[in-house]
Amino acid sequence: MTGRLREAVIDTDRIGILDGCVVLESAFAADQARVERLLGALGHACRRLRTSAKDGAIDVAALLLETLEYDGDVVVRARAIALAVEDDAPEVRLAAARHLGEDGFDIAVATLRDFEASSALRQRALRFLMRRFDFERLRPLLYDVLEDEDDRLALIAVRRLGELEDRASLPQLCAATAHSTPDLAAGIAQALGAIGDPEAELTLLELFARNHVDVRIAAADALATLGSADAVVPLLAAAESARTPHALRVAASSAVQIIQSRLSGQSGALSVLTPPDSGQLSLDPAGRGALSDTSADKSDAIELTD
Repeated sequence: MTGRLREAVIDTDRIGILDGCVVLESAFAADQARVERLLGALGHACRRLRTSAKDGAIDVAALLLETLEYDGDVVVRARAIALAVEDDAPEVRLAAARHLGEDGFDIAVATLRDFEASSALRQRALRFLMRRFDFERLRPLLYDVLEDEDDRLALIAVRRLGELEDRASLPQLCAATAHSTPDLAAGIAQALGAIGDPEAELTLLELFARNHVDVRIAAADALATLGSADAVVPLLAAAESARTPHALRVAASSAVQIIQSRLSGQSGALSVLTPPDSGQLSLDPAGRGALSDTSADKSDAIELTD
């Protein structure tokens, strides 16, 4: 159907479809005869919209279902939802799933795993599952989504795992960086930082070495949380380089200071050696907790303490 949807009045139930909106013009009696006529009209409307309309028509069919859920008779609602569950359109089935409680799980999962469905619809299915069902039940599903070719979908799962600080997901998150776009890689870095497991340091260092500013900034921020002395050299190199973008220099410098502060309470403190020992780390025997230059020329000392 081209252009805007035209007004249509279906049977004697007076359901109007006007400009993409569903209007219920009267209340419905609960007797079986009217229920059957209404269901017939509903089925006719869904078929017409599904077969003849362009973008947005399926949303109108879903809106019809939702309107019945809120405004229709109890029996009408139940029968309409049952009809929608069997509908050919995944959009309509997903709209029905949210009214089915536990039974909606399988419908939403099937929609999520429908690789022919649109990315937007699969994202809606995943968000519905995350809102309605327990994380432990969803954990294997989220791990599977991390490997999905749709990075927008994978990023939703990554953010969820980071929000929940799910330490058990560390291997899956680290593995997902192998095929990640910059947006997904940055999201994974943020999730690893939120989880805060030092085992993620190697992956974060690999991300920090990538040639994308946003990924490197996210990795630097995460390394500030969990990085060890091994992270200081590449971070400091980025912070000192005139070729480093300003935002990355700020993030790297801040990360070095945070790591230094966190490690200063441990036995000994970090020192960065300048050439000819450039890039090497050693312990400050004085244990002052400062990052300092131990070369002969003290005028070039790098003092990163407040």
